[in-house]
Parts: sequence; structure tokens; C-alpha cells
Amino acid sequence: MDELNSILPVILYFALIILCIVLIIFLIKLLGTIKKVNETIDNANDKIAKLDKAVSLVDTLADTISLIGDKVVGVFTSGIGKLFKKKDKSEKGDNEDE
Repeated sequence: MDELNSILPVILYFALIILCIVLIIFLIKLLGTIKKVNETIDNANDKIAKLDKAVSLVDTLADTISLIGDKVVGVFTSGIGKLFKKKDKSEKGDNEDE
């Protein structure tokens, strides 16, 4: 029993040392992986920023085209409205003469 009491702590210390070495190796590999992930995320952020600029340009262009279209429709609508108002006035004038 005395031999077991002297050998067991040595075995536990040896296992603890191996566990610490494995943990250190794992942390070193984890840091390398985190560095690669950060580079990938930075690359993706750069591409997203470029894409955001392109989408912003398309959005501005679409707003401009929509504004021009609204103005054209407004001009046609007011022209047609004036045309019908003139016809209504001329019809009212004809009806008052009778």
C-alpha cells in the first residue's frame, strides 16, 4: 500500500503534464485557426463594402429614373386634365346658349 501511495502521485503528475502539453498545442492551433478566420472575415467585409457601393449606385439610379418617370406621368396627366377641362367648358358654353 505504501508503494501505491508513492507511485500514484507520480502517475497523476505525469498525466497532468501530458494534459497541459496537449492543451498548449491545442491552443496554439486554435490561435492559428482564429487568425485565418479573421483574415477571411476581413476579406468578406471588403467585398461586401464594394458590393454595397454598387448597390447604392443602382439604388440612386433607380430613384432618378423613378423621379423622371413620375414627372413625365405628371405632365401627361395635367395635359389630359387641361384638355378635358377645355372640353367641359366648351360643352357648358354650348348648353347655356340653348
